Amino acid sequence: MTRGGKFNKRLILQRFDGTQNDRGQVQYDTAGNWDDIATLWAKVEPLSGRELERARTVMADATVRVTVRYHTTAAISTKDRWKFKTGGRLLYIGHHHDPAEAHGEIVTLCGEDPN
Repeated sequence: MTRGGKFNKRLILQRFDGTQNDRGQVQYDTAGNWDDIATLWAKVEPLSGRELERARTVMADATVRVTVRYHTTAAISTKDRWKFKTGGRLLYIGHHHDPAEAHGEIVTLCGEDPN
């Protein structure tokens, strides 16, 4: 298990509240209706070198790795994003996994908001 000191950023897990059209497809409006799901302590690391190369085989625009403690009420999805509690920086989740498959931590690969 990881020591608490590594988790030094406060992030809000947000989920997009999309609507469905008459074909059952989710519609995302540009204004974006994002619901706060959970506020968690996280470790945020920029990817560099070999890590970045490996991550981009899974997700083309991966630039950041976010690690949080496993949270049972916040099932993380690739339709979610992280919002920094201060500053409003946004990270869109493109991949997530439980590295030890022990429900200790969840690692997400993210891309920055281009805007």
